[in-house]
Amino acid sequence: MDGLRSLVLRKQLSLTVSEMNASLDRTLPTIDNDARRRYVALDLNRLDGLLETFYKRALEKADTQAGLLVVKIIERRALLLGLDRPQKLDVTQIRRRKRRVRSTKFARRFQNRAMLLTTEKIRALVDNIRGKKDRIIDGEVVKKDDGDG
Repeated sequence: MDGLRSLVLRKQLSLTVSEMNASLDRTLPTIDNDARRRYVALDLNRLDGLLETFYKRALEKADTQAGLLVVKIIERRALLLGLDRPQKLDVTQIRRRKRRVRSTKFARRFQNRAMLLTTEKIRALVDNIRGKKDRIIDGEVVKKDDGDG
């Protein structure tokens, strides 16, 4: 996507949010717990290598910049390992006020729903009724199902 924000890209390609999300889900790698664990382990390994190099430099040459970098590396390791506790936690509670709806057929039909349908949801429902699947974007790499497996 060459650094474009998804909102800009979505508007340029005239996609709905659901179409954009479906395309991203098909294109981007899945990040499950195993992948997350590997990423953290790789980052910790890299940080350990940097720590060893800059720790020696900080002690042997009295390099203050190397010393500051060592502190930042230690802080980052602690963050990745979950050793630091949160600095501050603000809890905000928001309550939705119930609105009274006039008793028309339409209002009675939808009064139990939290929100009315958005244009994009309606478009997705119509596409679903028509039998359209996720819209493929021009230039998107998609694996074809050969039907053999």
